Amino acid sequence: SQAVMLIVEPATGEILNANPAAENFYGYPMEELRVMTIDKINTLPPETIAAERQLALEEKRNFFVFPHRMKSGEMRTVEVHSSPVQMKGKPVLFSIIHDVTKKKLAEEKLIESEERFSTAFHSSQEAISISRISDGMYIDVNDAFCSTFEISRGQVIGRTSKELDLWINPEQRN
Repeated sequence: SQAVMLIVEPATGEILNANPAAENFYGYPMEELRVMTIDKINTLPPETIAAERQLALEEKRNFFVFPHRMKSGEMRTVEVHSSPVQMKGKPVLFSIIHDVTKKKLAEEKLIESEERFSTAFHSSQEAISISRISDGMYIDVNDAFCSTFEISRGQVIGRTSKELDLWINPEQRN
């Protein structure tokens, strides 16, 4: 499988087995992976990692997002899907790891962009509104818009410019 997979001893966090995809992803040779504990890779405090393993073992949670460190020192954000299975009559955790670093960075950039837009929108001295093209219903307006038209945001949002009679010639909106 191309998916990164680990088998982890739930009490100690020892990596009992890994697939070649794990070897490629983490950068550790298989012999090294099979003798390390998961806290060598996962950068959360050991007690936190142990508590999360216990949740997975008890099937109270099977999805986690963790920061993992590669052998190179590079940090990656991963989603871990972990479930208890039996191996030689003992419970172990079978974990599938997905690298979501690019997704996480894209989400952070989107949040940053939204914050910049919101700041520019709300602090602009120009009257700005956001409305649906189909019917002109206002989605949002800034403070300058409210001041210009001497109307509160609550009176505007969810209504159209035609309803509010804001156009000298309502057909101009069309």
